[in-house]
Amino acid sequence: MTALEEFISSWHNPMPILQESRGLSVLELSKKGLDATTAKQLLRLSRVYFGPAFAPSKQKEAIDAAQRQRHSIATLREIERFVKKLRDRKNSWRLRLALCHQPANLRTLRVHATQLVAEFNGPDAITNKPQLLVSAIPGSTFSRLLIDAPSHLIRTAVDKLNARTDQQHPALAALALLCGDTSPAEAVKVPVTPAIILSLPDATTLATTLATTLDSADDSADDIVLSLTNGTRMTGKEFIENTLHESGLVMLVDPIRGPVNLYRTSRFPNPKQRLMAKLENPVCPSPGCSVGADYSQVHHITAWKNGGNTNMTDLTSACKFHNGRNDDDRHTPRHGHLKRIRGHIHHVPAFGGPPQLNNHPVARGGAMRIAVPI
Repeated sequence: MTALEEFISSWHNPMPILQESRGLSVLELSKKGLDATTAKQLLRLSRVYFGPAFAPSKQKEAIDAAQRQRHSIATLREIERFVKKLRDRKNSWRLRLALCHQPANLRTLRVHATQLVAEFNGPDAITNKPQLLVSAIPGSTFSRLLIDAPSHLIRTAVDKLNARTDQQHPALAALALLCGDTSPAEAVKVPVTPAIILSLPDATTLATTLATTLDSADDSADDIVLSLTNGTRMTGKEFIENTLHESGLVMLVDPIRGPVNLYRTSRFPNPKQRLMAKLENPVCPSPGCSVGADYSQVHHITAWKNGGNTNMTDLTSACKFHNGRNDDDRHTPRHGHLKRIRGHIHHVPAFGGPPQLNNHPVARGGAMRIAVPI
């Protein structure tokens, strides 16, 4: 049997592999040569088909059917994706069994699975829940505002905005009204209360612009992009056009090695340390995360229970989710951990691989990233 034939045979008969994987950990499978992602997938499927089940007869029948139909890891994963859509978990093995009896063709499997899930779940209940969401737009200093509300109110509001006779865009007019502007035809100007991270060269450019014009910023100010600790960005022009709230803060950063070191006195950081952590990382430093530091927690890089200090070299901001799943115990890795490397906060993967920086645009405007570029 050639290597290709052996691979195809194993690909279409994964049950022996899943059975052998039962009881192992991700770390043990990684040491055998699997990457962490594949190891996690194998373990999830091994627990389904060879772990304890409330319907053991259906579990055994599903294994036999999957082997007859030559289901692969890919089709078994697709089956689990639809199982997660069930409202009543008691139907899990009914769905698995029905899909394991289907041919191992992803397209037809998805069609059949969609029908079965709809049948098991019954008609969708109408859920009217008001909601207000904000998300960043990649490659932009703009954010997207999403409002879930009664449809007739949304339609009425949009019609009124579109019927305006001034030249202002309806989206800006809506924000102006929400911000309490009594003259929405004018440019939207609101107080800036988060801390703003400003490099020394950018500060010089903005100071020059302010000295030459007070009505509007020139093109050079529009080229400057600033990071705010609420997880957003603004251009230099927007910075000048907005009136800074008296409690707003601007940080001037000159190249330095790292934050000032403070000594271990208390587990809980003081307000000054919290602010410095925000300015260093205006968004959570975990790769891909966009949660602003204003909405994050202060994280001990070395856990306090493990001897970590409440000083700036051992503190960073991290969102609630990534702070909670950080591997404080390095001997039992699961999700990876944050680590300061050459002054910058990196995420170290749990099962190998190079440390990673968060390359979110706001993260790149953090104090350390400006002061000591990588």
